[in-house]
Amino acid sequence: MSFTTRRGIGRCRSYSASSIGWHVLTWRVPQQITEQSHEDFSMSRYCPPNKSPEPTAVGAVSSAVAVHVASRRWLSFLRSAEKTMTPMPAIFCDRRGTESITVFTTGTSLSTEIRGIKFTGTGFDSLSPATESDQFDLSLGDLCGFTLSVQIPVHLATPKGHREAEILAEIEIGSPTSPAGPYKENVKASLIQPEFTAVSTEKSGYFEYELLSLESQMPPGFHLQACITCGLSDYWPAGCGSFGCLACFRDVPEEYRRVNSKQGIFDLWDKLTEYVQETYYCSHFEPRPKGRGYRG
Repeated sequence: MSFTTRRGIGRCRSYSASSIGWHVLTWRVPQQITEQSHEDFSMSRYCPPNKSPEPTAVGAVSSAVAVHVASRRWLSFLRSAEKTMTPMPAIFCDRRGTESITVFTTGTSLSTEIRGIKFTGTGFDSLSPATESDQFDLSLGDLCGFTLSVQIPVHLATPKGHREAEILAEIEIGSPTSPAGPYKENVKASLIQPEFTAVSTEKSGYFEYELLSLESQMPPGFHLQACITCGLSDYWPAGCGSFGCLACFRDVPEEYRRVNSKQGIFDLWDKLTEYVQETYYCSHFEPRPKGRGYRG
C-alpha cells in the first residue's frame, strides 16, 4: 500500500481538491513510517496557500477567484513587510565550503546572503537566489545540497514566567547527486536550558514533529509558546513543506475552534490569515487543546 504524505504536495502554492483529486487527501503520516521513491517526492517542497485553484478560465467566476487569490497574496506580502526582521546566526556548509551567515526571519518569510548572493523564501528548503550563480546547487530554482545550523529564537513558558530561549536547528537538504536526491530533508532540534536539555528524534524531516518532540521532553511547567503549539494553527491535509507552511486562523478564531476534522479544515481554508513559521510567536497565541482542528 502506498501513502501520500504532506510532502507529496509541498510548498505554498494554490491547489484545490478538484485539481489534485480527493484520492490524495487521505493520509498524513510521519515521514519515517513511509517508503517512497524519488518520483513520489517530485513536488516535495510545495504546499498550497489556499484551496482556490489558479485562475485559468475566463468568466465572472474565474475573475472572482483571480481577485481573491491576488488579494490574499498581496495581503500576505504586506503583512510580512510590516514585521520585524529578526536575525538568526547560522553556519552554512556545502561542497564548496563553510560560511558564517545570518538568516533573517519575519515569522512568515526568510532571507539571507551567502557568498554575495541574496536568497529569500518561505522555508529553509525553498530559498531562491535573487540572481543566477554557479556557486550553489539548485533544484527547481531552490537552494539544495547543504547543511545549515541555525539558532532560532523562541518563547518559553516556565514555572516562574516567560523566558526567551533559542532552539538550535540542524538542517540537511539533499543534493541532486545524493542517493535520495534533492528531496532528502533531515531536521534535528535541540533546546538547552538550566533546568533541562531536550533533543529531538531527528526522524521525521519536519519541524512540526521535531518541535513537538522537544515539547514532550520538557519538565512540568515548561512549554514552548509558538505557532506549532498554538490553538489557532493547522496544516493543509494534502501536503506541506518542512517549515513555514503552517496556516494561521487568528482572524476567524471562533470558527477554527469548532473544527475537528479534515472536512472542517477544507471548509475553512480560504479564511486563513497567513502562513507562519512553526517557531513564530504573536500576541494571539493560545495553548492548543487536544483534539482541535485537523491536526488534533
